[in-house]
Amino acid sequence: MYLFAFDMDGTLTYSSSWYDLVKEYGDEKISKRLKQRYYNGEISYEEWIEKLIAIFRKNNLNKEEVQRIMASYSLIEGIEDFISFLREKVKEKVYLTIISSGILERARKIARQLNFDSYHCVSFRYDKEGYVVGIETMIKPEHKRDILKNLIWKYAPKKVIAIGDSDFDIPMMKLADLKISVNNEIGEHDVDYHGKDYYEIIEFFQKEIKL
Repeated sequence: MYLFAFDMDGTLTYSSSWYDLVKEYGDEKISKRLKQRYYNGEISYEEWIEKLIAIFRKNNLNKEEVQRIMASYSLIEGIEDFISFLREKVKEKVYLTIISSGILERARKIARQLNFDSYHCVSFRYDKEGYVVGIETMIKPEHKRDILKNLIWKYAPKKVIAIGDSDFDIPMMKLADLKISVNNEIGEHDVDYHGKDYYEIIEFFQKEIKL
């Protein structure tokens, strides 16, 4: 088995699922400040997310709206052809999974569209009326590593390929045999190849990787 672990926001889609929610039910200026405060080490990841949730609650974000917003996205160019390429060219079974700090409702839709085997993302907690009140499942960068580690233990794949677009993906990439960045370039020392889209990644596999 070949196990392919994909990030979602910026890796499978051009937009961020969190940002898409912020645009309609948040505050873009505050969101940017919170992100910067996290990167500056002023607040923890949990505090960053909790403050975003507080804004969503204030603006009455509900499950129906989450589903509507998460249903609208643009896939990174070439991803559907890349998945078809893998299924045609890889001689062994291909296991495809999403491991992301993005929103579950979007991951579920993408997984069905692209026929992925599993997805692991942030899920909201809703009250009886369907309004967002908190986080049910938190996925921090270090959690990505743990999720991939569990999948490796469960399936014992012949090779593990991790594909991401940011430093958040480096923890899980460290477990992979092949590390690829797409769309947004990660530091050269952290990946084996960078492609601006999946057509470039297909070319890389055709020239460099024996499947």
